Amino acid sequence: MTLGVGAIGGAVAMFILGPKQTEKAKEWDAAADTVAAMGNTTTCGDDTSCYDYYSGQAAALREDADKFERRGKLMLYGGIYVVIIGLLLTTYSIIPLRNAIKSKRQLDGINLGKTRLKWNGGAGVTLRF
Repeated sequence: MTLGVGAIGGAVAMFILGPKQTEKAKEWDAAADTVAAMGNTTTCGDDTSCYDYYSGQAAALREDADKFERRGKLMLYGGIYVVIIGLLLTTYSIIPLRNAIKSKRQLDGINLGKTRLKWNGGAGVTLRF
């Protein structure tokens, strides 16, 4: 059950961090546009090395923005899968817990006169006189 609840918590973190990566990608795209605009003919004049430098920097920023965009999508899809796995783990761990509680109640109800059969929390019982 602990693993299931932990997985659900991890998925929530992925759902929070995924859109932040997408926002960061938009910011880097805007920065790439700004850098590309810096390399226009009015800033650089006829210097082709200046234009090449700024266009190279803009391309590098766009590549990084694409990485952030992919990372955001992966976090979203990964969060969906982790939530499903966490819910399955939590659901299937409730069944043995429910059966253990049911068995404890049955053992506590057994009365053997002065002696009493009591569940000791493990896989056995304790006989008290």
